[in-house]
Amino acid sequence: MSAIRASPFPTVTRKKQDVDGIDPAMLRVEHDTEPPRFRSRETYKYDPVFGKLKPGSSIVCEPSEVNTLASALRKGIETKRYAALIGCKVVSRRCCPDGNGRVWAMSPKGA
Repeated sequence: MSAIRASPFPTVTRKKQDVDGIDPAMLRVEHDTEPPRFRSRETYKYDPVFGKLKPGSSIVCEPSEVNTLASALRKGIETKRYAALIGCKVVSRRCCPDGNGRVWAMSPKGA
């Protein structure tokens, strides 16, 4: 009893798009329109704190807040938002001896 079973995933043939679908006579070029503007924040939540940081200084926080602060600081450094920290590396530690978490902005090697 060898019955040939049909595949549960039948092949679907796609309709080929018409290459000549766009009529060039219907297109026009405009030079006087402005491109869309993208919103950007003027101030961020942690700007007052991160603005005070210098290479080698740290932020003391709760252990549960370390990852959030570290990723926000990394993003700020990558986007060159904080001029004093450009090129710095972010190092974080959840359990310091004092029971708090810390996020450091370490100066780049060789500086």
